[in-house]
Amino acid sequence: MTAHALLSASGSKRWLSCTPSARLEATLPEPKRNTSGIDFSAEGTLAHSLAEIRLRLHFNQIGHDEYDREYEIIKTHPIYQDYSEVKREDFEANVDNYVLYVRSQIGEGDVPLFEQRVDFSDWVPDGFGTADVVILSERSIRVIDLKFGRGVPVSAQDNSQLRLYALGAYAKFKEEWPHISEVSYAIHQPRLDSISTDGTTIVKLLDWANYYVKPKAKKAWSGSGEFIPGEWCQFCKAKAQCRAR
Repeated sequence: MTAHALLSASGSKRWLSCTPSARLEATLPEPKRNTSGIDFSAEGTLAHSLAEIRLRLHFNQIGHDEYDREYEIIKTHPIYQDYSEVKREDFEANVDNYVLYVRSQIGEGDVPLFEQRVDFSDWVPDGFGTADVVILSERSIRVIDLKFGRGVPVSAQDNSQLRLYALGAYAKFKEEWPHISEVSYAIHQPRLDSISTDGTTIVKLLDWANYYVKPKAKKAWSGSGEFIPGEWCQFCKAKAQCRAR
């Protein structure tokens, strides 16, 4: 299995909307990054790493020694080192804002899982990903996603990335948690002071997966279907040479 799924959850809006795009993108090199500023993708990864260890420490999934070791590694990262003292405080404050939100969503008897690998390959060929937070309770699955950028707010409404994560979590835990009937999602963007939520039933989620995602994913995996331009083109590597655009 490759490190990055061809039909990734994060890119699902694109390949669900324009099924041939995934195979075309796979033939193209990664775009060159702007070396004059911060690598926002790497900064987001760093924020996720800090949030993960703080949540794991709070919920006794790691001890203080492991936390201290991981925190020291984060503090030696070039991005963290390049921050001014003010930016460093801002970075940590925004991570803590997200951490507090996640903590507020976890009740007594819930089981929180952080950076949880999920597999939705029953519907999407080689489909897998990593959910930032999955919270299991008797009757529900909750998925929380951290978006650390300063761009536009991202909506959880009908968000295919979070739906696929929830689908993978349900597939993994449905036997252990047989009474799960609902799923909810949240996207937290601390730098924009934005929290977006959505939810549905497991029955509706499975209908979406079986009757919408599965046939689309089959086309995307084979590279068939029509090129259809739209808002999902924004981060597509093939947008500059796409005839449909």
